[in-house]
Amino acid sequence: MKISKQWAVSRLSGLSRSGSMCDEMDESNSHATLPKEPDRGATQSEPDSNMLKSWSEERLQAIAKRWKLSDEEQSKLKQLQPLLADIRHKKNDPEEVVRFLKEAHSIKGTELMFRKFIDFRIRQVDTILQDYQPHPVMKSHFPITILNGTDKDGDCIWLERTGVTDVYGLYKYFGKAGIMRYQLWAREKAMHTPWSQAYKAEKDQSPRVICILDMQGLNSSHMNPVLLPILADVVNIIQNYYCGFIKKIIVIREPPIFKVLWSLVKHFFNQSMKELIEFSGSNNYLAVLGKYIDDLEETLPPCLLEGARGTIAEGMPQRMDGGPVPMRPKPRHVLNNASESDTNAVQLQRAILHGSEGFHRDQMQRHCVRILLKGRHKHEANTGTHGGFKCRRNRTRSSSINPAISKDQQHHHDNPQDAYI
Repeated sequence: MKISKQWAVSRLSGLSRSGSMCDEMDESNSHATLPKEPDRGATQSEPDSNMLKSWSEERLQAIAKRWKLSDEEQSKLKQLQPLLADIRHKKNDPEEVVRFLKEAHSIKGTELMFRKFIDFRIRQVDTILQDYQPHPVMKSHFPITILNGTDKDGDCIWLERTGVTDVYGLYKYFGKAGIMRYQLWAREKAMHTPWSQAYKAEKDQSPRVICILDMQGLNSSHMNPVLLPILADVVNIIQNYYCGFIKKIIVIREPPIFKVLWSLVKHFFNQSMKELIEFSGSNNYLAVLGKYIDDLEETLPPCLLEGARGTIAEGMPQRMDGGPVPMRPKPRHVLNNASESDTNAVQLQRAILHGSEGFHRDQMQRHCVRILLKGRHKHEANTGTHGGFKCRRNRTRSSSINPAISKDQQHHHDNPQDAYI
């Protein structure tokens, strides 16, 4: 069977249409439409009783006190209620809206950010705890969690051990979409743990967070160019959809190479996020943490302080060691002992299964075409065939009339194109 470039491209057309999970997520993010803004002149449906209760004057005063809102900010928050009345979602709550008001400052900017937030939740987040179960390798090798202890204000402590995380290994194993989905799952899971539910019941608000980023173990693999877009997307999600939750970001045990990494990624952070970040090295990180946490030995886990007795919140990933990600098991039909004639199929299968994690669609298509054509030429060289047809150029026919050359051979010699049957 003759293999042409056109056939290879058509063979991969289905793959090009479907793409990877990462492409689907990126396309959905870029082409998603926001919930339609209501016509200001039209009569809006009456808010339900739960919404009226959540936006009551008494609750607005309590929120203003917790968030230390100025008189102007309180006025803006009240004006946002009728503008958002068309949104029928559990997150249409002043406790949620105030986060975006603190970020956007203006009424119009707050409304736009909140509508994008609702659209994002409907598409990717609302059912993630029911629809998605993290792979055991992801949970054991991506140490992000919340602790049972609290800071001095009684708020949540989020721990992320970036330095010991084999991010590139996770990227090769799960792709960008897998990493992004786990990041969303971890944040939603943290808000639904027994610890967080007890916090909400006591304070009538979602937990605010002090975030600890441990950089011990950071190395050059963390600066692989394919990982930078992932970090940019994570930062974008935090700044646009989880804004207001983080009160402080403490980067601890940063090695010298961290300065190089920070010079590459600092442009992903907006100014308000940069103002929350505090850096500390291996020599002074405990003193910095002590400014925000009372009892370090009872709060921090042993991975941050030897001999400490802090524990991880129930329901969150418990393993904090990170480490190299194991190799992804090969599919059953991809055998290690594939024969020489199967090498082309094996390479193509690997490209289809795993290539989309490292290639753009067009790049992967060209890569697979090269594999197919390379296998074709190698097969021709080994078997003496061309385009899938056997060659008769070496076949001779004995002739008693003229032993030196037969008429059949002379015919093929004069007409080379007829040498293939």
